[in-house]
Amino acid sequence: LSNPHGGSSSSGNETITDFDTCGANFCVVNTLGNENLVRPNDSEIYEISGIYLACIIVAVILIAILVDPLSR
Repeated sequence: LSNPHGGSSSSGNETITDFDTCGANFCVVNTLGNENLVRPNDSEIYEISGIYLACIIVAVILIAILVDPLSR
């Protein structure tokens, strides 16, 4: 198989992975042994959601204060 990022796999510590189930062909049925697909704790999800919401609120406030209103 070829490297999906276009690089050569000349180093000896790389493992060959089956890329047939990557991207649009991803199958959620065969995910039992994959540690990357474990759901994070609810507290981490809430923390990231709170940071995202805070960034949105700050952006709205900055736009409301700093952008000149349209005048006809």
